[in-house]
Amino acid sequence: MIKTLIAIALLAPSLAFANLGDTHEQSTARYGKTFFNGGFTGLSTYAPKGKGWIIYEWFNENGIVECIAYYQVSGSRINQSQMDQLMITVNGIHANRWDIVSDDASGKIWMSADMNWRAELSWDGSMGNKPMHRLVLSTQHGFLGMQAALGVPGYQNSTSTATNDLPVSL
Repeated sequence: MIKTLIAIALLAPSLAFANLGDTHEQSTARYGKTFFNGGFTGLSTYAPKGKGWIIYEWFNENGIVECIAYYQVSGSRINQSQMDQLMITVNGIHANRWDIVSDDASGKIWMSADMNWRAELSWDGSMGNKPMHRLVLSTQHGFLGMQAALGVPGYQNSTSTATNDLPVSL
């Protein structure tokens, strides 16, 4: 436990702190102006100076973040301490049990047993000539919304119905 707290303290200055449940105003106050804003798609992209991350956030129809993708720009893998920092300390995701729903060459995907939370640790080769490792944290609806906003085939109409707010635990 002490080692984990020390690791979190050491990593804290280098990590970006996006939060599920944030509003546009909170995200802008945290990172400054977006370098890409998808407007009606709900997608905003930030590159906090000196943090070593690119952050994609997807906002639901109520202007609340339901999906965050952290891209580590160094090309290094995201380690367990960073995952713990981002999942528990920053976003307050405390699931009793996580089930692996996919584990292949592109990465690993978990769903919380109550199906409220989704986590993905994977890589993306679409940003330049080296893979960028990413951690995606979301509600299920948030994941579908971000995929639609990014234009991923098969997700274009996945958020057309009205949404519920995030789980009360946020």
